Amino acid sequence: MKKLVLLTILVIFLCPVFLHGFTYLTQEEYRALCGDERREYNAALLEEMDAMQNRKDDALAAGDELEPEVEALRRQLNALNQEIAALERQRTEEPVTQVVTEPVAEPVRRAGDGDYVVQEGDSLWRIAGFGNIYNDNIRWPEIYQANQNQINNPNLIFPGQILIIPR
Repeated sequence: MKKLVLLTILVIFLCPVFLHGFTYLTQEEYRALCGDERREYNAALLEEMDAMQNRKDDALAAGDELEPEVEALRRQLNALNQEIAALERQRTEEPVTQVVTEPVAEPVRRAGDGDYVVQEGDSLWRIAGFGNIYNDNIRWPEIYQANQNQINNPNLIFPGQILIIPR
């Protein structure tokens, strides 16, 4: 009777091994097996280990086949990173200059009471915010509109330009 119970347990636990993959026994379940059942279970474990090793070997072989492609992509990535670094160095080393190709519509004149001489680092936004101008940065379009004859792009004004400040 005891053997029948153990055989039933063995069938219950080993059937999934052959039908759906390997089922591992707990330490208690393993201890409950008799000598022949343990040998069968151990043999099944070895087969499972062999199958796992074969899957591992197949995966490693597939990885080895892809290694040349991976290495080529690494070299490509390194080349692109070097190109980006060179462009960034070039961008930070070279000062940005804007060449004015259109002649100024008005002759150069001296700054009067309602004028402002553009300084290095100025922008229309900054000039409009000065306390002696408007004290309100949002009014920069008024300066632009009054000086459209000499400002083609409101983002590009140059030191020395004399701007009319409408009041």
